[in-house]
Amino acid sequence: MAEETSEHLRVSSPSNTAVKYTISSRTRKPTKVLVFLRHAFRLIVAFYTVLATVTKLQLTFASEVDATVKTMLQMTLMSSILGLIIQNVEWWVLCITSLITLYLCVKRDYTGW
Repeated sequence: MAEETSEHLRVSSPSNTAVKYTISSRTRKPTKVLVFLRHAFRLIVAFYTVLATVTKLQLTFASEVDATVKTMLQMTLMSSILGLIIQNVEWWVLCITSLITLYLCVKRDYTGW
């Protein structure tokens, strides 16, 4: 997301005959709603990633899925897509892509404030 810059002009009068102009440009901070939506999206993606990875590992190594994981998988909105991913992707590929996805969800995308 590109940050927009805005220029601000500040006029001050140090004396009766002088005028001082100061121009500054600074980046606008995103609104709180956008920050909240970004964090909510990251949290949802991280949840789906962990759920798919845990389910695939349980199917691969334990041959059955825990009841709580199965219930959570059925309650998700994208259960059919997750089911296709879980059944068609190898466990080691899913683990590697899950680690990359979780890193991108946790990584800071800003440099300050």
